[in-house]
Amino acid sequence: MSVFSSSSSLGKLSPTDVSAYLTRLNLPTSLLGAPPSLALLRQVQLAHHLTIPFESTILHVPSNSWTGDPSRAIRIGESDESVALGAAAFDRIVRKRKGGYCFSLNSTLAALLRHWFKVSDVAARVYGHLGDNDPAEVGWSWISLKDGGEPTPGTTPCPRFKVVHSTLPTNDSSPLPSTVALDEPKTWTCYREVTPSTGRPKFWTPYYTFLLQLVTYPDFVVLNHYNSTYPSALFKTFFVCTKLHEDGSRTTLYYKNPVDAKGGDGSSEGCAKLQRTTLAGAEVREESVPMRIGPIRAVLEEDFGFVFE
Repeated sequence: MSVFSSSSSLGKLSPTDVSAYLTRLNLPTSLLGAPPSLALLRQVQLAHHLTIPFESTILHVPSNSWTGDPSRAIRIGESDESVALGAAAFDRIVRKRKGGYCFSLNSTLAALLRHWFKVSDVAARVYGHLGDNDPAEVGWSWISLKDGGEPTPGTTPCPRFKVVHSTLPTNDSSPLPSTVALDEPKTWTCYREVTPSTGRPKFWTPYYTFLLQLVTYPDFVVLNHYNSTYPSALFKTFFVCTKLHEDGSRTTLYYKNPVDAKGGDGSSEGCAKLQRTTLAGAEVREESVPMRIGPIRAVLEEDFGFVFE
């Protein structure tokens, strides 16, 4: 029987649920008996990126609305449902073939990985735009941890990535900090060297920062609750569904609510953008999709594999 994270235990899936998860990831169930290895970790993590969409749809459309009036307009933040954790997250990701955002995806993947590995939950931050970073020029990366759990600075499978142990990157004037103030925690940050398509000089941009400090389950629940319910939280104001492909391209459906000088009324009249971009960030496809139940549902089913009941 699967055990999901709580104040008294870490999440770990039963062999039956591990098998179902592997099937969802299009991986052979024979991996159930595989010994832990870096190759296995890479295989499962990559399959997760290629199969499970990163999405915030449940925060904007109540679950029962997808089977209702197809002409109904989607309003940003209208849903009173939150992003589920634990057994409900597993059910949404594996059985209902949908996705989630960082809190639900990472905690559910951790429960899967504990079938083979010792997994710790730590605090992390993702950067979208800092310093010279042009959002159109960034992609996805990963960092490696050595056996003792400490990152190996400067070592990744691609020379255009580096891992730096320093203060938290926070401003344009210090994109690669080298000193640590006494009152600031040390963090590990993965940077990518970017070659702009515009001919500008190369620069380093941060992707992920994390602390080797465990996050307790109550803190995790509070953080997820804030991001799922607070009106100004990022994903409560941003409709997104995105998935990586084997060739490095990415398909993304997104819409951010327009806010006028008076603050806006939360309506989502208009169209979402459906984009397919290459690994280098070049746009190869863009379509406009009306922000209504029928058209958006069709895209979620066709491009992201959603199953609606």
